[in-house]
Amino acid sequence: MCIADVNAQSTAMDSLSNSAYAQSYSWQQLYDFTVLNKVWLKDEVKSNFNRLDANAFLAKGKWIDAQGATQLRTLNLGTEGKTNLGRFSVWGKFNYHRSMEDSTRLRHQTRTNADAPVYFGSLRNNYYERNVYTMQALVQYGFDQQRLPVTLGVDYLVGNHFSNNDPRGRVSDFQLDLSAAVGRVLSNGDIHVKLLYGYGRERVGVGYKNDRYANNTADPLYINYYMNGFGRAKDQVRDIRYNDDFIRYGTDLLFSWNVFTDYKVFAKAGWLYEQQFFKFYDSTPLTYSPLNKYKRNTYDLDVLLKSSASDASPRVYRLRAGVVDGRDYNYEIAQNNYVYRKESLLLEASDRFKNTSVKAALGYESTDSEDGSVAVSLAYQTLKPALEINQQIPVAVQSSLIPRISISYNHVLDSEFSLPSAFIPIFTQTIMQHNYLYYSTSSYQLGLGLDYQVNHARLGNVVIGLYSDYWQPSASMEKTNDIAAPGKDRFQSGIRLTAFF
Repeated sequence: MCIADVNAQSTAMDSLSNSAYAQSYSWQQLYDFTVLNKVWLKDEVKSNFNRLDANAFLAKGKWIDAQGATQLRTLNLGTEGKTNLGRFSVWGKFNYHRSMEDSTRLRHQTRTNADAPVYFGSLRNNYYERNVYTMQALVQYGFDQQRLPVTLGVDYLVGNHFSNNDPRGRVSDFQLDLSAAVGRVLSNGDIHVKLLYGYGRERVGVGYKNDRYANNTADPLYINYYMNGFGRAKDQVRDIRYNDDFIRYGTDLLFSWNVFTDYKVFAKAGWLYEQQFFKFYDSTPLTYSPLNKYKRNTYDLDVLLKSSASDASPRVYRLRAGVVDGRDYNYEIAQNNYVYRKESLLLEASDRFKNTSVKAALGYESTDSEDGSVAVSLAYQTLKPALEINQQIPVAVQSSLIPRISISYNHVLDSEFSLPSAFIPIFTQTIMQHNYLYYSTSSYQLGLGLDYQVNHARLGNVVIGLYSDYWQPSASMEKTNDIAAPGKDRFQSGIRLTAFF
């Protein structure tokens, strides 16, 4: 890495106020890329960038997938920051997420493991509360006069999720990921190799406070169903619990290189293997019955191109491509039953013109899920263009307004659906028919926001903002029944407060 380029980059970034750095789509695109891939922490993240965030919003509407929440109230509290201490570069982030879902149905879950083949659910609407804590930390040290950077990272998540009406669920989870990378700085760039190891667990249980519902099979709303696959469901009135034990490991190859005269490219190619082992524990914690072993391979490519390091707000182009390939071993039928595949491609571009920041994106996604034993399958492909613009308007010497507008369109290119009617329970029919209508219908999104920014000599930079978003399908749906159909729209509105220091 050229020392002159590094110094120019540092001068350009560090000369910005923290609020200006955070409001620029270009700098934030580079920031998100860097903290995700970890190894360019020292030179590609602004020094002494620290922030406190509080964000609350309300979302309401039935334009959601089958297992979504019709009304959602959420509070996010977080802090993050980065500093350089000699040869050390340190970054950390803490976030507390609290959400109240009123109501959700058809699945007791953490909402971070959506393609897992095993879960419990019912047709009854549940009120769910979720408390999730996440902590992330990175430290990088430059050996051999900064030419041999070593990067260590830790990500930790712990959550508690519960509903308070029958059939009531309780879900607890934790995830721990550790990473280590070693690199070499070259005359015109650098190269790194990163290793990752992680493990975790989800514990799921469902119970009834009212005894009259515990053994009920007459009222379909209160029947608890056990899903083991993508449609292979049956009712289960006792022993409604399981553990999902995680283990994962992977590797990344990363490099950066100065190209042409005014651009620098960063790239990461990665592979991650994850195994989830679903177990029903018997009367003692030492014995269990295996339910399902789900193995998932993830391959991803992340490439970012940015203009000259001396730019006050560089042009940034980013390409992300990924494939997720999952398949299970179902112990009930002693063979593979469920397969899942997701392919994605996302192109993004960010730039700034005087006081206006612009971000454009074009995304493609193909998802295919299939259950072999009951011949249920769902596949769809979508193309999603998006555009977001904000503008800084000074209103006083130390304050400004920043309006924002965003628009996107989710265009369904193709979809396929198979649901044999024979011997398929109403639980499975409701999920599959609802999701087919939701994922096979094009929709659009419109967002508006307004931030008020104050630069205070003693308090630092403070931003308070209001925002709202609206989603609506762009075409009518052919409903088969009202219980298995998405709604007409969805609206979200919120307020956020950010302090930079």
